[in-house]
Amino acid sequence: KIEKVKFDIEDDDIRSWPISELPYKVSKSVGGKLFEAYPGFVDYIESISIEIFDNPTDADSSHCNGVKRLVKQHFRERLNRFKKNPQDLTEAILALSPWIGKADLIDNLIDVMIDEATGEKYLIKTQIEFDNLINETRNKLPKVIDQIALNLNHIAQEYIKIQEQRNTHSYVNEIDEDIDEQLEILLPPYEAPLFQFHFLNRIPIYIKTLGLRIDKYPQRNSHDRESITQYNRLKNKWVEKILGFVENDIEIPKPFIDFQWQLQELRISFFAQELKTLKPISIKRMDRAWSELLKLH
Repeated sequence: KIEKVKFDIEDDDIRSWPISELPYKVSKSVGGKLFEAYPGFVDYIESISIEIFDNPTDADSSHCNGVKRLVKQHFRERLNRFKKNPQDLTEAILALSPWIGKADLIDNLIDVMIDEATGEKYLIKTQIEFDNLINETRNKLPKVIDQIALNLNHIAQEYIKIQEQRNTHSYVNEIDEDIDEQLEILLPPYEAPLFQFHFLNRIPIYIKTLGLRIDKYPQRNSHDRESITQYNRLKNKWVEKILGFVENDIEIPKPFIDFQWQLQELRISFFAQELKTLKPISIKRMDRAWSELLKLH
């Protein structure tokens, strides 16, 4: 078995880029038999290791996590300062604390920040590529941190309003399930692949849409029921398709991730037209878009 073969590239307790170039494939002859394997980094939180894999897909997947860990190691002082004193986020952390604890929120934000600042360019194998990635990340990180702080504060403000509405209006329990589902989508933790950083500035608007729906519900409950039925019809098709990808260990195609955010814009058109959608949208347009998606996937 390949695990029992030593390829002389394995290493552990690594905290900085360890090798000028990590080869795509290694081989070794043992007892007249040739063994081939694929080396990759493995993330052990405090450090990484170089280990070998019997197929390139597993090697690449693990390697990307390992490279990301090395990026975090490189910026550990900057990230530790952020952990101790989250930039302008004290009020947002407190407001969101019933939803997510401070430590989990900060860890998630750091993860999001690093992914955005690096462009998730983790499948690199050379010291030169890593140095370039570090330089790019250093240049982008301050702007990314500022953007997260600005948007998360807006998100927290809208979350507080939603909580106040839920405590004030007894009729809200009629749409409780949808409110909970929406908050699961829109509040942190923000996780790959369905979260997209460039939509962070729209999330407060999507939460505000939820609040306007609550305000209008007593006067528009017939319209509300019809709208949410149409929305759920399309959303349920999307969920079924996404589960199919996940259960078959298939990467979710980007157009399906984009479609999730279009569903949020559709909700604006249903419940809060005064907030304005990014572009014209309707259930008919979305049905057509869904049909086109299914032709491609």
